[in-house]
Amino acid sequence: HVIPNGYDSVDFKTGVEPCKDHFLITYVGTIADSYNPEIFFSTFKKVLDKNPNVPMKIRFVGSISGQVTQCIEANDLKEKVEIIGHVSHEQAIQYMQESSILLLVIPDVKNDKGILTGKLFEYIGARRPILGIGPSTGDAAQILAECNAGKMFDRQQEKEIEMWLMDAVNRWQQNFS
Repeated sequence: HVIPNGYDSVDFKTGVEPCKDHFLITYVGTIADSYNPEIFFSTFKKVLDKNPNVPMKIRFVGSISGQVTQCIEANDLKEKVEIIGHVSHEQAIQYMQESSILLLVIPDVKNDKGILTGKLFEYIGARRPILGIGPSTGDAAQILAECNAGKMFDRQQEKEIEMWLMDAVNRWQQNFS
């Protein structure tokens, strides 16, 4: 057996409920230009427009690149995005556990199918659904599927991402409306 990474279950509190005030998507860590998350923002904008009465927010905890900031502005999402700088590991885990879903973006680089971030395992430990953007046939996608922890989508799967997000929003509404 190969164990590529993991998380310490002691770090995660049990019984933490996700935010009830708004549907909250959280990304924790660094998101650089090479991550190419444009498909997420354009899809989120469509879901937002189709659900004008559902309070939604995207939260970035860590560092985001200027290109990502431009993408947020280009999709007219500045009012829906909260950017928090670096925080302690304990606080990062709390942000994860408060979320409705967690956003995982695999960098758009050569050999991206083999990229496994430590963030993936921490996200699994937070026990929130994971929306992955990256190679749908890569190692991270396989782990998400094996753990039934979320779904990885290729950057060209805009309609599928939108459907997955719509379903997540609908589940949130059923639980907290």
